[in-house]
Amino acid sequence: MTPRKVLTVVLDTNFLLIPIRFGVDVRAELGRVVEASFVLTVTPAVLEELRRLEDKVKASEAKDIRFALDFASQMKVIDDILAEGEEVDDQLLRLAVERGYIVATTDGGLRRRLREKGLPVVFLRQTRHLAIEGLI
Repeated sequence: MTPRKVLTVVLDTNFLLIPIRFGVDVRAELGRVVEASFVLTVTPAVLEELRRLEDKVKASEAKDIRFALDFASQMKVIDDILAEGEEVDDQLLRLAVERGYIVATTDGGLRRRLREKGLPVVFLRQTRHLAIEGLI
């Protein structure tokens, strides 16, 4: 019997805020929509983006950012740095293409770019549930 592949799901910055802002259990919902073993991951650039945001937002929003950083600390950090001139969304798209990662995002523009390339993307539907577009 062939062992099942473990999928890598890489979360973007705003996706890390879903549990605190919408009360969604991301791990349970991902298990429901992906229907396979998976590992949650983030990139150093996503973590850096969160840290920069924490310094720029109001105190009430900083609590959400700290929660997202704590949530991210429970995930594997992908050993990948931004290429020169590359933005975080570009990096996530590149990782999906090159490594077959599934991107989890709430960003409509990134979602469209992934969909145009026929890549799977996880997103929030109706502020309560996660959904996936594309074939795994």
